[in-house]
Parts: sequence; structure tokens; C-alpha cells
Amino acid sequence: MTDLFEKYNIPVPRYTSYPTAPHFHDGISHEQAQQWLINLPEEPISLYLHVPFCRQLCFYCGCHMKVVNGNKAIQDYVQTLQQEIQQVAQLIGRQQMVQHIHWGGGTPSVIPQNELKQLMKTLRECFDIQDDAEHAMELDPRVLDESYIDLLAEEGINRASIGVQDFDASVQKAINRVQPFEDVENVVNWLRKNGINNINFDLIYGLPEQNLDTIAQTISLTQKLTPTRIALFGYAHVPWMKKHQKILEKYDLPKAKNRQRLFDFAVQELENAGYMRVGYDHFALPDDSMAIAFKNKMLHRNFQGFTVDSADTLIGLGVSSISCLPAGYIQNYSDISEYRARVENSLLPVCKGVAVTKEDILRRCLIERLMCDYVVDVGKTCQQLGHSLNVLDDIWPKLEALAHDQLVEVSENIVKVTVTGKPFIRVIAACFDAYFEIKEQRHAQAV
Repeated sequence: MTDLFEKYNIPVPRYTSYPTAPHFHDGISHEQAQQWLINLPEEPISLYLHVPFCRQLCFYCGCHMKVVNGNKAIQDYVQTLQQEIQQVAQLIGRQQMVQHIHWGGGTPSVIPQNELKQLMKTLRECFDIQDDAEHAMELDPRVLDESYIDLLAEEGINRASIGVQDFDASVQKAINRVQPFEDVENVVNWLRKNGINNINFDLIYGLPEQNLDTIAQTISLTQKLTPTRIALFGYAHVPWMKKHQKILEKYDLPKAKNRQRLFDFAVQELENAGYMRVGYDHFALPDDSMAIAFKNKMLHRNFQGFTVDSADTLIGLGVSSISCLPAGYIQNYSDISEYRARVENSLLPVCKGVAVTKEDILRRCLIERLMCDYVVDVGKTCQQLGHSLNVLDDIWPKLEALAHDQLVEVSENIVKVTVTGKPFIRVIAACFDAYFEIKEQRHAQAV
């Protein structure tokens, strides 16, 4: 395995989209993006709302965010976000059905209560939010009180994702996110008191000061609170994109082999605690909808990672957010001033994107199924999507090399990931990526 880590620990995409974000370009015009929204089919969609504000900088963070102390910047942003919601709904021309809403950031729970009520009112006026829609929000326990959780329940939030990362005090200090277990426990109790029982924990491995003992402690405390889902993300060290991450370089960050050791240990501990591994970095209790979707080969992957959301359209709202539309991807400006200027001038705040071809859709489907199921029938998928198998002539030599190292098994156009190959699933997925080329300062390492 040591030789494999040295050979295959290369920078590769996470494949939350295809084509991936580095291939987005500024050639997607406002008019073209408008037309893509106008032409949306009348079927359920999903919404993602990005709130780019935090009260404190976490040194590991790779998200688009801005530290603010007061509420003025947040209130101004909410006003612009409401305008964008109305603008998009007007283009669609009807109350589009919504089956899934996700609030990410930053820290969405820094939105003051009155502003959150206004946003929710605008969403309900502009979209037909289904009664059984999953409505999720990412929460920071350090900025919450019980009254805020009460409001979330009143406004229809039915899934909460809590940023835990690690419960060890030394790890928390190193990453500048001091968050006692009691803070997380209080939030979990308030959520359950309000009937919000679908609770996710985000954990991270590969952080400074982590070892097998700290991982064991974190999972033991996690088990005590029994979230229904757990995401176990590898820390992505990308200081060329997020300069503050350089702060962590004074620590001896775990290298690929030790990262994998931490991950394997965490996987074993979580499985011993009764969680089912879903995809390569998610875990769920056996009766959770994600575990059921995984067993039934109905799991999906989008910008939130592995998901049960089956909508073909995801509309991103707010700075830096990305929309996945049938015709292609569009991404909003990351700069708040530019974002606001565009919206206030009745323009979509789109800075870049990419149109998708029929071949892109085929390759996206193959990558998604491979990452979700660890197996994909290439021939059958080509047939279902109306393609000749020879459109994928480029993948077989790449897969043959991986098969030689026993990362995959290939038989009658069926590609199956082996146990040895699972840590390298992103490398395997890259075989299907017609645009991929290794560039150090573009993606995080594979392991």
C-alpha cells in the first residue's frame, strides 16, 4: 500500500460536478444564463443558499467566507439575497416545485432571526416548497441559543448539519475552533426537543495534533450524541487558494499514509458504533434515508457531497454559489460588492459557468455511479443515454493501468472498485474525466 500511496496520491477533483469547477469560464453570458433558467422543465428542483459570514476564522476552512462582528453586513446581504431569489423566480415564470433546500456557508446560523423570517417568507412566495421537502441548514454551535433553534423548527428546517470537526481540545486550539462538547450537546438537545431529529455531524481527519487517540475520543463522544449521519471529510490543504491555511504548516500535518491510517481507524470505529459506510466518506444509521438509498443504488452526489437529493436542477443563490441546470453550470460572483451591483441592476450575478454536452452528461453519470456504488456498467449506461461505446475509448488504457495495480476489476465493460482501490476512488473517477490533467495548485491530494 505504501507504494500505491506514493504513486496515486495525486491532486484530483472531488467530482461534485462534471465538468469540474476549474473548467468553468467567463464565456457564459447573462442572456444565456437567463435562457437556461427560463427553459427549466416543470419538475421538482433543489435550492442552495450561501451565507458567507462567520464570527471567527477557522484555520482549516476552504469555504468562501468573511469574518464579521456586527449584523449590518449580514442584514444588507440578506436584502440582496431576497432580490436575487425574486429575480430568479421571475425568470422561471412560475412557482417551481422545490424538494430540497440546503443552507451553507460560512455560517448560515449567523443570520439574525428577523432576517431569517424575511428570507423564508420570500422563498415561500417565490417557490412551491413541497410539504415533504428536506430543508437543511449548517449550524455552528458557538453562535446558537435555544430560541434560534425554536425559530428554525417554526420555519420548517427539518435537518441540521453541525460542524464538529474534532472534540479534542488541542486539535480545536490548533485550528482556531474551540468548541466544548457541552456546546454541541446543548444544540443537539434543543434540536430534538423541537422535533428536528435528522442531525448530521461533520468530522475532519488530517488536522494538526490528531492521532488515533483523539480520533477515538471524538467518535466516542459523537456516538454519545448519536447523529443520524456523519460526514468524515479529509482536510484539504490548499494554501494557494486559502492563504490562512499556511498557519497550519507550523504543525506536522499527517502525510498520505498517516491520513489513511486515521481514516481507516475512524471508519472501523464508526462501523463498530452501528453506522453504515455510504460512499467513501459518509456514514448513516441503517434506517436513515441515505443508508437506504445506498443499499438501493439510488445515492447521488452534488455540491453538498453524497446526498439522497435526486433533482436534476439545483439553483444556487448567494455569492459564489453554483447552479446545476440541465443545460450547464453557472457560478455567482464571489465578491459581495460585485454580486450586489449585478443584482441591484437586475442582472443575474453570474461570473462564469460551462455548457454541458451530451458526452459530458454521460461521463458525469458514470463518475457519479462509480463514486456512489463502487461499480458501474459502462456499456449499459452508454446504451441508456444513447451513446456508442467507442466515445469512451480513452478510458480503457487508464483503467487497465489501475487494474494492473489491483485498484479496479474490469470485465465485459463493467468497472468495479476493489477494496484496495477504495482509498483512490477519486483517482479512478478521473479515468472518466476527459478534461483532467494533473496540476498541483488546482485540487487537493487524492488521499
